Amino acid sequence: MIIYEVELTIAAEFAESYLEWLPTHIEDMLQIDGFLSADVEEVLEPIAESTVVVVRYGVRSELDLFDYFELQAPLMRQEAIDKFGDHFLVSRRILKRKFTNSNSTSLQHPH
Repeated sequence: MIIYEVELTIAAEFAESYLEWLPTHIEDMLQIDGFLSADVEEVLEPIAESTVVVVRYGVRSELDLFDYFELQAPLMRQEAIDKFGDHFLVSRRILKRKFTNSNSTSLQHPH
């Protein structure tokens, strides 16, 4: 699986409306062939004047991701620009998962 990570830095005065719109955008992204999942996290540290969120899409393969870049990305990106103009910044990167490790017992609060 490939991880397509999109970091959004949203101007404070637009953060609420952007975050209200974002789930709809993510649902549209998940309709694209090869896009399997999405996780959204807000960056707490370092503290910024803007709202910073990271969306991590799970994508089946690099081929699916590059098909997206070629066929759908310009339209999907333009949608955000049309709605929010230059009140947000985007950085993107592509990651390949090497392994996953979890310890579910460490997440439980002792009683």
